[in-house]
Amino acid sequence: MVTVVYKTNQGERILSGTLFGKSDPRLVRLDEYQFDAIPEGHMLFCVNKDTPGIIGRVGSVMGLHEVNIAQMSCGRQQVGGLALTILNVDSRIADEVLAQILAQEHITWARRISLGGA
Repeated sequence: MVTVVYKTNQGERILSGTLFGKSDPRLVRLDEYQFDAIPEGHMLFCVNKDTPGIIGRVGSVMGLHEVNIAQMSCGRQQVGGLALTILNVDSRIADEVLAQILAQEHITWARRISLGGA
């Protein structure tokens, strides 16, 4: 496992990754959240209150904009606390889509990234 500790304007962050087998990279930790996500293509990282319906709302926004979800990984510290949801999607997440996700109740943070020249 490789762990990177870095500083932002909001404080210190931790990101960990590992390699399964010879060629299967995975992200496994962001700050206090543990998960199993494939670092490739277009991705959405979203922190939300751990409550029913949040993942469904995010999925509905994606569907309305014809953004296909390829994979999903979630992590949380405790029931009812904050949770991290990571989506791998088939196309770039537009500004409007990100804004609609951030406007959803109980979403506290969301970032999109594109990896591998996608």
